Amino acid sequence: MGYVQSMPHARRTWIVSVAAVLLAFGLAGLHHVLGRPDRIAAAEDEARLRMVGDEVLRWELEHGKLPDRLDELVPSYLRTDQLERDGQSVYRYEPEHRLLEQAHGAVVHGLFSVVREPLRYALPPRQEAAKLPVVSAPVAPAPAAGLRFVDLAVPDLPAPAEGAYVFEAEHFTDTNYGWEAHPDPACAGGAYLHCKEGIANGPGQTRHNVGDFYALHATTDHTYLRYHFHLPQAGRFYLYARMWTTDTTCSNHLCCELDSGGPYSGGLDNRAPFRWLWSGIKDDARDLAAGDHFIHIFIHEDGIRLDQFVLSSVPLKLEDERFRSNFAPGMGTAWSKQAGPAVHVSFDLQSMVVTAAAPPECRLVLRRLRAAEGEARLVVTLRDAEASGKAQVLAQGPLNWKAVGELAFLPISLAQVDWAARPRREYALEATITQEGREPVRAAVPLMHPWAWEVFGPGGYLGNDSPGPLDMDGLPKPGDERRWEPFAPASFDHFGVLDFGMHTTGNAKHPPTQKTIYARTRIQVAQAGEYLFKVQADDQMLLWLDGREIYRHDHTRPVTRAAYTFKLSLEAGEHRLRMRVNQQEGRWQASLRIRTPDDDLSTVSGIDPPHAP
Repeated sequence: MGYVQSMPHARRTWIVSVAAVLLAFGLAGLHHVLGRPDRIAAAEDEARLRMVGDEVLRWELEHGKLPDRLDELVPSYLRTDQLERDGQSVYRYEPEHRLLEQAHGAVVHGLFSVVREPLRYALPPRQEAAKLPVVSAPVAPAPAAGLRFVDLAVPDLPAPAEGAYVFEAEHFTDTNYGWEAHPDPACAGGAYLHCKEGIANGPGQTRHNVGDFYALHATTDHTYLRYHFHLPQAGRFYLYARMWTTDTTCSNHLCCELDSGGPYSGGLDNRAPFRWLWSGIKDDARDLAAGDHFIHIFIHEDGIRLDQFVLSSVPLKLEDERFRSNFAPGMGTAWSKQAGPAVHVSFDLQSMVVTAAAPPECRLVLRRLRAAEGEARLVVTLRDAEASGKAQVLAQGPLNWKAVGELAFLPISLAQVDWAARPRREYALEATITQEGREPVRAAVPLMHPWAWEVFGPGGYLGNDSPGPLDMDGLPKPGDERRWEPFAPASFDHFGVLDFGMHTTGNAKHPPTQKTIYARTRIQVAQAGEYLFKVQADDQMLLWLDGREIYRHDHTRPVTRAAYTFKLSLEAGEHRLRMRVNQQEGRWQASLRIRTPDDDLSTVSGIDPPHAP
């Protein structure tokens, strides 16, 4: 009799069972491995579904209704290849039901094939701002004689729940860069705080030390935003923020923490774009003692707005409510009693790019921080803007501290500058508040009266290691009927970055892929010497000066992570600049600024026309 036959029945059953389990696990593992590429592709398809849904919502925001068909989104919102595959539509779209779904479910192959159900994206309801009466502004003396500040339209809102502290996001106590206040009558306090798309992100700051790249004398400091406050009594508190975001998978997250903070600590999220929603701080409630505390916010992803904060002793289920503020950050804190400026001064700029045809909206923003007595003097100037080279005064007058509230906006007209007669270069918009016995308070932001660029292309993709027909001072190949054409001023982004997606298809976020484009201009150097070149490119870039390569950018990071500098000596006179920007995917952008060695404004200016006669 064989060994198996002599084995007890229970033992044979156990061995067979174990073998069956091992075989099942082995087959399942093999099936999992074989199906991995299909699962990755399915996950990418799901992300693309969300992305298409986001662009449908963006269209609704800008047009007041959903598009009737998805092809209406091409080319300014999406590319055709993002909606079709092999000539067939990838999606089914029912605007009347606010529904977007895949035309077919993903097929996952392995030892056997599994057809998944088509994924659906139920578009959130359109958010209509509740129409509420406006609270009349209290009668007060003018903050400044001769200076006409804007009266904020503040809606009449309900009081918050008992035990909740509500304050406005624009009533911050401390920040360095990246945040701007903007008036909006649909927001609780008549304004919101926002960080513009392209100003900063977490990896750009922590891994690549980009810092406040656009500023004068830029630093690599991490951006921060703080709210100091005083709690009258101890308790366990939940923190909520009313947020507006612009993407389901990106531009939707801020690092937020109480009494500490910085990169990758705490968090606030809103993954339903283009609508105001409340987000609770990550990791839930915090135990806070009576006394002083602060909220610290770090920009992990930009393109986000903040309207209000709520500190509550009980958890809240909030939708789109707005509340009457009952709490003032800074008031009664030790921080407010420390020596420091009475106000924080900044600018609310529609764009940092200024042209004679389209000077952008601009406001000076005063955020009251500490008590002050007496009268100060405010002067807003544009450095070197007069024909004589002196600063042009844009606004000036006395400032009455008693009349300055928590937040004040002063419109600044940039149309009063004769931009057509001004050289094409950077100018510093500066504000200074002086008062006897106090340190002056200053703010400055560079405005770009852009060089006259021309572009050629796009053509097929050329990597940096491949020669191109227009490299250095090259000419188009015989028979190429394309011509150099002016780069449209509307194709600069708000920081002055050349956006080739906007120029070619009107689509900054989803431009053409696998392309290469050339751009050229001429500059005038008034004084020979060493200059600081500030360069950004997404994706690769080659840069030539007078036909000589001076910079090679082999990275494929977005411009928020691709901020580089180098110094170069320039002779006085005219020079030719030419760049080649290679596009793989994602945004298609580049920028170039020439500053003094210490990163201040230089007198290097652009020449019209940008090509040699």
